[in-house]
Amino acid sequence: MYKKIMVAIDGSEYSERALDRAINLAKTFNSQIILLNVVKTEELEIVRQYSESSYELVKSYLEQTADKLLTEAEKKVRKKGIEDVVKKVAFGDPAEKIVDEADSEGVDLIAIGTRGLTGVKRVVLGSTTQKVMRWSNKDVLVVH
Repeated sequence: MYKKIMVAIDGSEYSERALDRAINLAKTFNSQIILLNVVKTEELEIVRQYSESSYELVKSYLEQTADKLLTEAEKKVRKKGIEDVVKKVAFGDPAEKIVDEADSEGVDLIAIGTRGLTGVKRVVLGSTTQKVMRWSNKDVLVVH
């Protein structure tokens, strides 16, 4: 049923829970897992306005941080016996990139936490999660 499952990874406890659910589904359906981290470029562009060298430094740091998050998630997936796993880093608006990457990869399911690192506990769903649910034509598993 779900041959490709994309998991939005942002380092939050909610994305960890989404990964756990995705792993269980992938084991059931023998699915590929695509781990995606989106680096928000909105804040990054503000840095560029002041210093190109600082921009490159911050961008490099964010890429390394994203790679570290994805590598940890990949280890967790492989430890659970799933070998078909792909890591991806994208730059831009998180909701747009999640939807775009899901389309380009041909995924069957997007697993995402109810809110990410910037989520406020009183908010039922984070804005990125809401947008992904509205914009995507894929099944979306929202994990609390």
